Amino acid sequence: SSDRAHGHSFSRSKYSPICSVPKIMGFDYILDSTMNPYLLEVNRFPGLEPRSSLDSDVKKAVVYDAWIAASDKTGIPKKYIQDLRPSN
Repeated sequence: SSDRAHGHSFSRSKYSPICSVPKIMGFDYILDSTMNPYLLEVNRFPGLEPRSSLDSDVKKAVVYDAWIAASDKTGIPKKYIQDLRPSN
């Protein structure tokens, strides 16, 4: 089947949602003295409010990559989310 948005047709399977919104989760790890990782917690709603300019750059990239992944799943052309691309 296909959907229409902004005058364009997008193909999708009958099992695909009409719209997909990325879900960003936070995974907190700790490393022991031999660098083995241990999962501490999973955050369903991680804080995306930046605390510094470097933090802002990292979080903007994560959000952009999540939207790219969502567009890959739905078949929506990436040109519709290009404005979210972080500037370097």
